[in-house]
Formats: sequence, structure tokens, C-alpha cells
Amino acid sequence: MMGHQDDGGDILSLGGGPQISARPSDTSPPSLSSLAPDQQHSAGPAHSTPRDTTDLRELVRQAADSGTALRLAGAGRWMDAGRPVVATRRVDLRSLSGIVEYVPGDLTMTARAGSTLADLQEAARAEGQFLPLDPWGDDAGTLGATLATGTAGPHSAALGLPRDVVLGLSVVTGAGDLVRAGGRVVKNVAGFDLVRLMVGAWGTLGAITEASVRLRALPECDETLAIAAPIGGPAELALWLARLRAAPLQPLAMELLDHALARRLGVDANGADVLLVRIGGNADMVAAQRATIATFGDPVAAPADCWAQLRGAMTGNGVVVRLSAATSDLNGVWNAARELVAGARSVSERLAATLTTATSSAATSSTPTSSTPTSAASTSAASMMASILSLPDADRAFANASVMRGVVRIALPSMPEQSLLQLLGQTAPTGTRRIFEWLPAALWPVLAPSAVADQLSHRVRLAFDPRAILNPGILGVEHGTEHGRRHGSNYGVQVDAAPEVEMSDIETAPHLVADDPTFRQRGAP
Repeated sequence: MMGHQDDGGDILSLGGGPQISARPSDTSPPSLSSLAPDQQHSAGPAHSTPRDTTDLRELVRQAADSGTALRLAGAGRWMDAGRPVVATRRVDLRSLSGIVEYVPGDLTMTARAGSTLADLQEAARAEGQFLPLDPWGDDAGTLGATLATGTAGPHSAALGLPRDVVLGLSVVTGAGDLVRAGGRVVKNVAGFDLVRLMVGAWGTLGAITEASVRLRALPECDETLAIAAPIGGPAELALWLARLRAAPLQPLAMELLDHALARRLGVDANGADVLLVRIGGNADMVAAQRATIATFGDPVAAPADCWAQLRGAMTGNGVVVRLSAATSDLNGVWNAARELVAGARSVSERLAATLTTATSSAATSSTPTSSTPTSAASTSAASMMASILSLPDADRAFANASVMRGVVRIALPSMPEQSLLQLLGQTAPTGTRRIFEWLPAALWPVLAPSAVADQLSHRVRLAFDPRAILNPGILGVEHGTEHGRRHGSNYGVQVDAAPEVEMSDIETAPHLVADDPTFRQRGAP
């Protein structure tokens, strides 16, 4: 068991609710510039690297006093996700790393937010346990960023969403206060439900500095099987999926892959979609589940690294969007996703053909003749056109679906914005939510203007970050903030004056906002 590092400042208890710490009594707090001697850049926002929570609190307080917008960052794996953030300083939280406390007998671990998931998994596996967080991407990301983004990977249906894994956390608010919510033990239920409020808020309510999470025991047996999905059409697939959901299965993960993604993961089934199922437990349990799975097709063993490949498959795509609905409606959502992918592949192939023709023409026109001298400008026309007009990659269009959650994740290649707008501007199926993860900056105001345009979200935001300096704009233009006044017209959002807000206003708000889909735009559905 490891001891707890001093966070700086005394902790004040607010009536048994969340704990908020008072300002440290440092007589000479570090300045913004002194916290970033190593990463000053002439282009882009300046960087600050707080050494500990005390440094971070002083940095945030100074930023609040001066109105300096801050961009919070962990390992930087998701910095280009979400709406554009307008900030003058980037705060790198990777120095706030390390395990604070690990109690294997309680299946709990407390770690600082800058710790990578890979490091935490390594420590847990040494005790025959694992951390049930598998965000899209990889384990090089940090604990804090995983919780702030609320990203939930393929195992979340069985093991829980990030907000279900967290027992407690510490956060530095936009006012520089240190707030602690929840606890380090599973039985802790005291206080307001601020944990669920902070998870998935994208750092707009505070910078997560530490979190206590619940762990799981490694299964005795663990295997992944791949089965070809039926190819008879939507009706047959709908029946097959319904039987799957009703079957006596307790998979650790169950993902439906379209044929393009299945091919990338090395589980191709002659052009058919593929169901990837991970089962775990004792030998008898795994054998029983394997037999049940065999009633749906001919299962084959999948590569051991297929889940890691799946999590990282969409990294680098120009557009990533999720469609979610009730699990019973998954077939309709899957068909809509397949149509979108097919449309993107068609556009990509058409653009590629057009670019190839144009490049060929440019190259031909640059060929010297007896009456035409060689021109260096003409000779480079083809390569210049190819560099300016990036060639879309049709193979970067694919989709996968979490069968037990009713969530479909779609990747589209980079292409001209007008082409993307035509593809993505189509109406989603009835009862389906559409949530963008990656999108060109110019399309956010058109396709997803704001997730925080309602007054409840606005008041909760200002209760924790009165000057709205933390990641401004990442959830959209906000009412009554400086970012809203500057950028509201670009998003078509009416800007109202900010209401007076007190901490008492959030007594019931956490329970409302934590389950509010407009506020948790990028959190797990």
C-alpha cells in the first residue's frame, strides 16, 4: 500500500458533501510563465507543466484572474477530438502521475490523473487483476483523460462505463479550488454525485488530478471467437441479433464488424460481416459459452491482439461518429451505418478517379514537344495538385457495433468538407442519437453546434468554472461566457447574460446533468 501525496492546502468539508480545499498559504506562488520554462513555442498556445496539485491550483487561479483560457491535456491522444478549443495556454498534466494507493484485497486503486493506463494495468496484472477501462485508442492514454472524455470501448457493456468504474476523484475547479468527491472504497455513497458529473464533462468543470477506481480479477480462461454474420439481408440479421441477445451468454465483449474492418483485423469471413466475441471465466463456464456460440455459426479462434487492433482502428480518420439507439433497434442503426460507409467509399473512389485523371492531364501537358520548351512549373503541376488535394482512402471507411449496447461507431476518411456535409447531413434513423467524435473544425457549427446550450448545463458550468476558462468551446458555444460572446454568432446560438450562480445551485443539478444527453454529448450513451 502506498501513502497519499500532500495536495497542498487544507480540506474543508461542506456539510458532508463534496470536499473543497482552501487556498494554500504559499507566500510566493509560481507564475504562469515559471510553470512552463521547458515548452514555450512561438506558434500555438504556450505550454505549462504543473509539478503537482499545488502548482496546478495556482496556475488555474492566475488564469482565472487574468481571463486566460486553458487547454487541459493528458498524453495528448485526443487533442484533435471534439469541437475546437480556443485557448492561449495548454496545461500538460502528465507530471501528475503515479499510484497513490493500491489495495488488492479490496480490488481498488487510487492513482494520479497523469498515470497511463498501461502503467496501471501492469501494476494490477502483477496481482492477478485488471483495470476495466478500455478507451478507443490505446493504453498510452492517461487515466484523467479517459475519465474526462468518458470514452467507453468494446468491453464497457460487460465491465461498465467509465462513470461506473470510478469510486471517487479529486478535481481542481476553474476557480482553483480542490474538490474531492466519492471515496476510495466501494461502499462509499456520501455526498452529491459529482463523480458522474465530472466523468465525461471534457474538463469543462475542472481538471481531474486523482481518481479511485474499482478493479476486476483476471479470468481463469480467456478466449476470443469470430463468427461470420448471416448474409441473407437485414431481416435475417435482425433475427440473428435478437437470438444473440436472448442467448445464455455473458461475454466480456461482443462486437459486430463490417467486412472492411474484419479484414483489417485479420478475421475476414469471405466478405461477410463478422461477430467478434470474447468470453472469460472458469473452464466450465467458458466451455458452456463456446457451445452456445457454436449454435450461431462456425466459430474460429481470433488473433490475441484483435481487441487492441479494434480499439485503435479508427485512430487517424478524418471523421468518427457514433449512432446509438435501443439495443432492439440495433439492426436499423447498423443498416444506416452500412449505407453511410458505402456512400463514403463511393465518394472516395469517385474523388480518387477525378484526381487521378486531373493529375494525369497535368503531367501530359507538361511533356515538352519540339515547339514547346520544358517548363519547371508545368512539370511540377501534377505533384502540386496531389499534395493540395489529399486523396481520400476508401479503405478508411468502416464500422463496428457494440451488440449489447446498441451503439455503432463509424469511421470515414478525410475528404472535401462539402462531400462530408452531404454524407453526414442526412437524417439519422428515428430514435437514434448521433454523436461526433472527430470532425473537421468547419463542420462542427453546422452538424453539432452545441451540447451545452441549455441553462442547466450553463449554470453547472459556471458553478465550477465561473470564468469559463477550462477547455472553452469543446462542448460548443456556451451562454453568457466570453467564448460565447466571441463565437456565438458562428454557431447560431443566442447569447444570454450569465445568471448569478452559487454552489448551492448544484445540489440537485449533478443528478440531472449526469444523465442529460445534451450535456454528456461526447460521453457514453
